Amino acid sequence: MGQKQRVMLARTLIHDPQVVIFDEATTGLDVLAAKGLIEIIRDCRKEGKTVLFSTHIMGEVAMLADDVFILHKGRQVYSGTMEEL
Repeated sequence: MGQKQRVMLARTLIHDPQVVIFDEATTGLDVLAAKGLIEIIRDCRKEGKTVLFSTHIMGEVAMLADDVFILHKGRQVYSGTMEEL
């Protein structure tokens, strides 16, 4: 993860927010950095935080999501669980 991203993440998490939003958070990261960020997201969930996570990578959705909401051209085309999808 780049230094700038680390600083922004630290600035956000230091305040212990109950809701955390990640928008395409792993895009452009190398494999190890993406893995580290996924662990941070998992830790947030374990702490009981609400995590909103947008991604085009369905493998990340399968690993991290309880509920899935899919948009296409600005319209909702799916809302439910990954298993139902």
